[in-house]
Amino acid sequence: MSLRQSICAISCSAAFLSTACSDSAVEPAEHDRVISYCVAGCLETDPSPKAPGVFLTSAVTPFKCFATGPTKYTDRDQDGVGDRCENDIAARFVPTFRYSDNDDIGHESYWAANRVGTTNYIRVLYMINYYFDEGVQQNYTLCTLTSLWQTLGECDGHHGDSEHVALTVFYDLATEHWVVNTIHLSHHTNYLIGQPTSQSYPTGILYNKPGLGPVIWVAEGKHANYPSQATCEAGTGGGFLIDAIFSYDTCGNNNSFFTLTAPASRNVGSARVRSIDCVLSQNPFYQDPPHPQECFWSNAKFTGWQLDQTTWATGNRKALDFFKF
Repeated sequence: MSLRQSICAISCSAAFLSTACSDSAVEPAEHDRVISYCVAGCLETDPSPKAPGVFLTSAVTPFKCFATGPTKYTDRDQDGVGDRCENDIAARFVPTFRYSDNDDIGHESYWAANRVGTTNYIRVLYMINYYFDEGVQQNYTLCTLTSLWQTLGECDGHHGDSEHVALTVFYDLATEHWVVNTIHLSHHTNYLIGQPTSQSYPTGILYNKPGLGPVIWVAEGKHANYPSQATCEAGTGGGFLIDAIFSYDTCGNNNSFFTLTAPASRNVGSARVRSIDCVLSQNPFYQDPPHPQECFWSNAKFTGWQLDQTTWATGNRKALDFFKF
């Protein structure tokens, strides 16, 4: 086992591109989730147990989440969504990632949630925060040549990898379930976006349960996110202009899974109230000697808590701004 893999072991406990779910992967059983906070109503019976999405009780509905009167929930980050709703929704919709055992997927994830404009939709941004990007894992020489020695794209790895997933969820009044409506998968320099078609939730991707917690394929080394193995193999590892011609990403050895967690203590808040900005790593490996902090709001770079800061990824602030947190 390599040093990086040892670090990982410590740290890790509309159809997409018209691609159908025809991969040979077996959908994993639904993972144990963090149960909604047990307040009045938490023992209510799900009125639509076979419907897509999840029932979070009458305590987590648009009428409660966005309330402004004397009965409104505490809203510490002052974004118009009650803390109870942010915490329950973020915990129940966490994505699962399918990855290669050869990959270094060591990470320390954080998240944010907000209301989408004045709609009854809530968006959750899951920031994965890998320690390393290990670079293109197949056809590296060809990648270097076709990117004109990496002027049109990136083939090498670097410290830190700020990949992320944004889920927009809506409340179905008929079923009383929260359901995934739109999925944004970070993919090098842009996004793959899944939107509902004939279903109320995006198809072309596996779920732990329909409309709840997508299962995402992770490109080996570069960690770009994909809805299926087929789209990963057709994708690109370099980004930029060579995206349109060449494919360097691979998910051929992806046989392992990890699921994010989203505890309330990892909510970075909003631009108005930055609940968390700069943090030290929670990984013992990066604590002795102390490694640099990573800053979600005040730093344009992300180096994965590494001492060597000569290479880096784009900071999480770019995604937080893009999704209007």
